[in-house]
Order: sequence, then C-alpha cells, then structure tokens
Amino acid sequence: MQNKRFLKDISASGIQVIATQAANLIIFYLISKYISKEEFGFYNWATATSTTIITILSLGMDLVYVKRVASGFKEKITIELHFFHTLLTGIALITLSILFIMFFPNLLSGKSLFLLILISQVSFAVSNSVKLAINGLEKYTYLAYIAILVSTIKLILILILFFIGQFTIFKIIYAFTLTYLIEFLYSIFFIKKTYIGHIKPKLIIDEYKELIKESLPQLGTVILSTSSVRLDLIMMGLLATAIKTAEYSFALKIVQISQIPLLIISSILLTRFSKIFNSDKPLDLSTSNQLDEFLKIEMIIGILIPLATVSIWSEFFDTITDNKYGAVNALTYQIMVIGIPFHYATNFLWSMAFAQGQLKQILLITIISTSINVLSNLLLIYFWGGEGAALSDLISSIISFMLYLKITKQQTYRFKIKTPLIALFNGVLSTLVSMQFNLHYSLKLAVATSIFLILSYCTKQLSIKSLSTIKSL
Repeated sequence: MQNKRFLKDISASGIQVIATQAANLIIFYLISKYISKEEFGFYNWATATSTTIITILSLGMDLVYVKRVASGFKEKITIELHFFHTLLTGIALITLSILFIMFFPNLLSGKSLFLLILISQVSFAVSNSVKLAINGLEKYTYLAYIAILVSTIKLILILILFFIGQFTIFKIIYAFTLTYLIEFLYSIFFIKKTYIGHIKPKLIIDEYKELIKESLPQLGTVILSTSSVRLDLIMMGLLATAIKTAEYSFALKIVQISQIPLLIISSILLTRFSKIFNSDKPLDLSTSNQLDEFLKIEMIIGILIPLATVSIWSEFFDTITDNKYGAVNALTYQIMVIGIPFHYATNFLWSMAFAQGQLKQILLITIISTSINVLSNLLLIYFWGGEGAALSDLISSIISFMLYLKITKQQTYRFKIKTPLIALFNGVLSTLVSMQFNLHYSLKLAVATSIFLILSYCTKQLSIKSLSTIKSL
C-alpha cells in the first residue's frame, strides 16, 4: 500500500508541476517574444526582488508550517496563524512600498509596474499559504486539480489578451493577479469542504509567538538561500542593462523549466524523508540500497531535459524568437546547466539533513555558500555580465554540494558522491559527441539522448533494478 501511495504521490505531484509549467512555458514564450527586452528584463528583476522580500518576511515559517500540518500537530491553528502572518506582512509591504514611492518618486524607474508586480506576488503568497496546507496534508491529487484549473484559466486569459491586441505587460500582470485570487478561493473551498473546515486569518498571540520561535532557526537559512537563488537576477538588474538582464533571465527561466523533475520530487522528498530518517540508527541495507537506486534514477531524469535543450539551443530558440534569444545567450545556459546535477544532489542532502533536524549545519552551509555567491556575483557580473552570473551560480552550486557532504552528519545513510559525478560526465560527453554531427537539431537531440542512455546503462546508473526500486521506496 505504501509503495502504491508513493507512486501515486509522485504522479499527482508530477501532474501538478507539469500542468503549471506547461501553461507557464507558453505564457513565458509569448511574453519573451512579444514584450520588449527592456520591459521583459525589468519584469523579471522586479519579480525576483519582490519575491525575495516576501520570502524573507515569511520568517522561515513555511517549512515548519508544512511539517506541523504533515504531522497533525495543531494543524488548524497553524494554518490560520500562517494565513494571518502572510496577509499581515503582505499588506504591510504594499503600504510601505506606496509610501516609499510617494516620498521618493524619482528613485525607481518603472515604479508603477514594480508596485503592480509586488501586489501580484503578495496575492500569490496568500494563495500559496493555503496550498501549503494541502501539501502538508499530502493531498497531492487535489493540488493537481487546482494546478490544472488555475493554469488553464491563466493561459486562457493570456491568450485572450494576445488575440484581442491587448498584450501589454500591465494587463498581463492583472491577469496573473486574477488567477491567484481564483486559486486562493478554490483552495479555501477545498479545505473547508473536505478536511479542516472553515479557516480564516487568526491571531492567537501565544501560539503565534510559539510558531515564530519554532521558525526562527530557519530564518537565517531562508534569508540566505532565497537571496542566493535570486541574487544573480537581482544584481543583473542593478549592475547590467535591462536588455542584458532580459537575455540572462530568459536562459535562467529555461534552466528552471529544465529542473521540472526536481520540483516534482522535492515536494514529496521532505515528507518521505521525515518518516525514513526518524531515528539516529543506520538505515537497514534494503532501504539504503533503495535510496542509492532512487538517486541514480533522479540524476538521469534530471539531466535528460537540460541535455536535450543544450543540443538544440541556438538553432531552436533563434528560430522561435526571431533571433531575439538563442545564440546570444547560449553560453550562459550551457554554464548554468552544468550545475543542475549538483542542485539535485544538494536537494537530496538538504532534505535528509532537515528531516534529521540538522538546522545548525544547514545554516552554516547556507552562510558560506551565499557569501561566496554574493562576492562572485559582484566580481563576475561586472566583468562578464550574464556569463559571469551563470559562472557564479555554478561555483556556488558546487561549493554548496561539497559543504553538505562535508558538514552534515550521515551516520544513518552514506551519500554516494560518484552518482552525480558519473551522471554529469555522461551528460557532458553525450552533448559533446552529438555536437560533432552536422544534423538538424531534432536529430541532434535524438543522438545526444541515445548516447546518454547508453552511457548510463554501461556505467550501471540505469537498470531494471533501479526502476523497480522506485516502487519499493
């Protein structure tokens, strides 16, 4: 029964992510092609900046929130407190931003667009507060329903704007905000009718203090990790032109899409690891072997999409964007995707460490890797722009992975460092070989994928055993 449930959770989480990303991919393509590079660059910078601020204001509650709901500990109180906190900080942030713009009207160009994007992101945060409760309840099928509904509505609204000739950045943001409101109402309706009952933002001071106190150890990690993830784009917006920021953000968005499997897995991995690593005793041999095989499959799946994208990048994106993006930012993407195997490995190690309560180690690692990321971004963006930001991200990813290996305690399960390294080697070799052939990009993609799968099989990373192990986890 547990095996079937794991596969069902993966499938439901996969549907949720794929539905969302498929709609977002079409919307992203339309915006990147038909909105000017200047507006596209500013939009991505403003989104990264406002999202970072909102995440920091969460005070690290999100992880504790999901963990509480998943364990059944004060679940309704926690949901209502988190709802209250998200709403309060969102309103306060919007109010302060309006006052800032009133008193310093000339300090920020595009202030009206920035404020609208901020309101949209606050709307998303409030909606996400309710969705996190559904995630904690492990009702991934219902999250998939919500994702399909909301993604469809969002896509329809954007297509309507496009076909009636109203495809402007302001009206696009209005459409986004409306879909977040619909998502929020549907999520509230689902929780009310099925599990928790009616919920509303509620302040119970003693409980609120307790939740903040429990979350504070994560605050430093949240601030640093959030800053680290979006720092490159924020600094590109500050140090480079809007056009260069647009070119970098296009490559960054494709990297994020390339990591769809990680989005699917990460939402389940933490709750699953919380049950597997529930003591300090070493895992039994069977469970340890299952995790080994799971990691191999995770790496193979994780590399397939970026491998395919690298193979077709310039020819494909030059064609579909009328030479707006493609060859101009090919090197940026190539540098960034080298770090993807390390992202998967780090997420695996982070989930394992968090499930075992290794919060101090996580914070220390985040401080070191973020500090390196800040310094390298300042230096490398100044000299090499987007390529410098990509190189900084790669350096930070590798260092973060190495720190997790060195600092986190692994008495219960020993991570196999060779797994991501072999997968990376197979991916790079497959790409280099495929590029030697003068073929149409579709055939080049097929060659690269075939070589990678053959190499994975020959290096014992891919086997029937690996596939069957997923069912047993």
